[in-house]
Amino acid sequence: MINESIYQSGQGGKLYVKSNDIQLTSSLSQEIFIAMFGGNREQSTTFQDTSDQLNDSWWGNTRQGDPEDLVNSETERVLMGSDLSFQSLARIEAAVKADTDKFKKYGTVEVQVNVPDVNRIEILVKVIEPEKENKFSLIWDSTRNEVIEQLTIK
Repeated sequence: MINESIYQSGQGGKLYVKSNDIQLTSSLSQEIFIAMFGGNREQSTTFQDTSDQLNDSWWGNTRQGDPEDLVNSETERVLMGSDLSFQSLARIEAAVKADTDKFKKYGTVEVQVNVPDVNRIEILVKVIEPEKENKFSLIWDSTRNEVIEQLTIK
């Protein structure tokens, strides 16, 4: 799977440019990020409406043919509405698992949620494909309500 190398710098999304050209990657990190932070944050889309009527879903969900591919951003919704406590860690981990469940078609998905520092949540997602392993890490700042660091770990 090849995508433009989009990453979160803490100041909005960026494209990785090298020698005046957008770099391509075969990592799932962009899709993992979009699954957790790029979709329908307001509510979960649970069906695919095939009519021509407008609905309140995130615009990207109107193009998804498979209900498994709907992007609902449960992770972002839970992070925005949770205090930083040990009870909320279980809710955050469940939301990350729900958002990344679609990647099981590539291999095994492992999720881990930690509190590395005050007001910070670290989310680690590992997708183990038959021929390679994708590791994705991000830090959420609960005082700023935003991702402040995103890494693809090789």
